[in-house]
Amino acid sequence: MGIWILEFLSRNGLMEDISVRITGPREEVGRRVAQRYGCKFSTDNAEAAGSDFVVICAPLDLAPEVLEDIVPHLGSGTVVMDICSVKTEICSRARKLIGAGIQYLSLHPMFGPSVKDLEGQVVILVPVRGRRFLHRVEKFLNEHQARAITTTPSMHDYALGVVQCLTHFAYITVGATLKDVDIDIKQSRSFSSPIYELMLDMIGRILSGNPAMYSEIQIHNPYSAEIEDIFLENAGRLKAAVDAGDSRAFQRIMIEAGKHYDDLDSAFSKSSRAVSALYEEYLKIKASAGRRVALRNEVTGAIHVGQIKGISGEHVTIGHGKRTKRLKVSNVSLLPDSESRSLRAEKFGTSQRDISLLFPVHADPVAIADILEKCDDDLVSASAIDEYRGEGIPDFLKSITFRLTIFGDLDVTSAEKGAKKMLRSIGALER
Repeated sequence: MGIWILEFLSRNGLMEDISVRITGPREEVGRRVAQRYGCKFSTDNAEAAGSDFVVICAPLDLAPEVLEDIVPHLGSGTVVMDICSVKTEICSRARKLIGAGIQYLSLHPMFGPSVKDLEGQVVILVPVRGRRFLHRVEKFLNEHQARAITTTPSMHDYALGVVQCLTHFAYITVGATLKDVDIDIKQSRSFSSPIYELMLDMIGRILSGNPAMYSEIQIHNPYSAEIEDIFLENAGRLKAAVDAGDSRAFQRIMIEAGKHYDDLDSAFSKSSRAVSALYEEYLKIKASAGRRVALRNEVTGAIHVGQIKGISGEHVTIGHGKRTKRLKVSNVSLLPDSESRSLRAEKFGTSQRDISLLFPVHADPVAIADILEKCDDDLVSASAIDEYRGEGIPDFLKSITFRLTIFGDLDVTSAEKGAKKMLRSIGALER
């Protein structure tokens, strides 16, 4: 997330107006990151502590130690922040250590580094010392269309005890259960409902994360044990109803839980849209079979440009010539046509051909070129470069010459023939 902050500042042009120093224990990684973003790097936290703004991006068990390390080096007017996922401990330590003249704001970005921007994201703000900077951050987040939630350390940790701890606890438990019942996850998808598919993906998302981070959140949150005890009690009630064959007891638990939900209709609608979105993406890719497109692997971020050569329920094959790549349909998304065309031209290059055909004298060359460019997938662009009326051309006709820019992954002669065929279909004649 520290790198995410640097990337955000850089992408928004903010690095041009400030001097940034980053610190960390891994010198090789730190120097590589510093070089990428034009920062200074040091392994000594004290060197960064003299800055106007200090952000602690450290694991939960190390953040208090980092805070103690930098406090003696903070200057008057400094603003200190952290992005810890649990607030009680770090905020309590900050109140004891941070003196007058220094502001302290604890933040919790409710998203991971895969998110590209702040728009639509939630950032929780926990003010500890001073309020002036809090208002600046709230304004900044609002300007970037993020949702700023201001609260206390205890309210934050209780809410996150449910939002994070309970969620992670439940999904990791299901993941461990799937392991212990020894079911083949891939094979089980063959029997799955859309809801099971979504659940598997959410479990996989969590299990692919950093186990140290997830365990720290569970262990450091002061409310996690209490909330998870209640979870286990309810699991026991459900299990008892199943063991006893007591359908009414099972239904009662489910109905009571449903009444507590704020909006079941909305939950059903949103989950249905999530299920539909997965299927709609598959249909879009299937409809593009045979076309040259760009697919982004949402897992790796890699972009594959080529022709869709085949698609099944699970896999799509994309490639150029004999070189192909087989990808899981659930992992890829089809990039917009304009972006695909740009990437295709960049990867394969382009070539040019000029063609001349006869049109009625009132024909508009610019409009015809525009139609040709929009309707012919083989063309990067088309432009009218010449008009001629004279010897050998009937009085009611004129010759228009078009310059075709053709994608480099195509046979130029075939692409030229295709463009001429399209123009003939709207009334053009060969010279």
